[in-house]
Amino acid sequence: MKCMCGLLDGANTVNQLPPGCKTAVVTVGNADNTCENIAAIRKANVNIPIMLIYDFLFLDDWVYYLTNDSNAIANHIQSLKVDAVALENTYNKTEKVPDGNFTNLLVKSLQEFKCALPTMMFGIVLPAKANISFNSYNLTYLNNHVDFYLLKDTAPHDCIYKDHQKDMNIVWLPNDIVIEIEDLKEGGLETSKLIYEIRLKVLSILDTFYGLRPADFGYSRLCSVHLDKDRRYCIETIKNMFEKARIRINMNLLGVLVLDLEDDDYEGKCDCTVGAATSPNFPLLNIVAEASQENTTNVDHYNCKNGNFPKIHK
Repeated sequence: MKCMCGLLDGANTVNQLPPGCKTAVVTVGNADNTCENIAAIRKANVNIPIMLIYDFLFLDDWVYYLTNDSNAIANHIQSLKVDAVALENTYNKTEKVPDGNFTNLLVKSLQEFKCALPTMMFGIVLPAKANISFNSYNLTYLNNHVDFYLLKDTAPHDCIYKDHQKDMNIVWLPNDIVIEIEDLKEGGLETSKLIYEIRLKVLSILDTFYGLRPADFGYSRLCSVHLDKDRRYCIETIKNMFEKARIRINMNLLGVLVLDLEDDDYEGKCDCTVGAATSPNFPLLNIVAEASQENTTNVDHYNCKNGNFPKIHK
């Protein structure tokens, strides 16, 4: 689980799983396509472990099913033939103190799941804000009954500016991953079981008469088109990606999940080969896969061997 890859549509877009992917991650969100997406991953790499983020239910649904019919969930999970499951939306954004009854129910259900599916790993998805986790769980009790935690995306970005765009408001501000993890640790979470997310995304912001309009797309497209003079493009830089990757080894965390692999430069359009990689495909994933496992080299080791990242047309 040290370096994981999140895929929106299995491997149908990227048509490959690069060596840096040690575990593939899919969601149930679009239930009709889940089996198809899992099959596409198996076709691309028959041996790769698959984690399922079980985001099909909301909190009230979880309470109902875990109380009345946990077997239905276990049977659904078993039918998908995955190796690990992360339960999403089990947290409560409104309570100000941990709901001990729900933590007890969650632990009881996790024990039942493990009895029914003894080879499968089970974890809990945590929100990006530590205080919501504190409002939702007795973390010190939960530690003994989960195999892992998954901390949701916090998405820091840098932005490419043109002169006339300098005064535009930034719509999505970065959160500090390290501070959230330190808060969780202080609140009782066993961080050696923690996986955190890094989202790969180009955020494009257009300032219009009707207000700011965000859109997003991937790096293969960014490096293939001319920049629109009326847009701001917010991107991941090599330095940002390097520093976020290093969090895993520097804080002794279980792993890192690179979300939305389809948004990396899987076509090599940016012509950026980094670190020990031999191909310009998937440069951001390659940084994470390598830098999250070692802390002896500096960021210069991960600079593009040819030019800068991203290589854009202005």
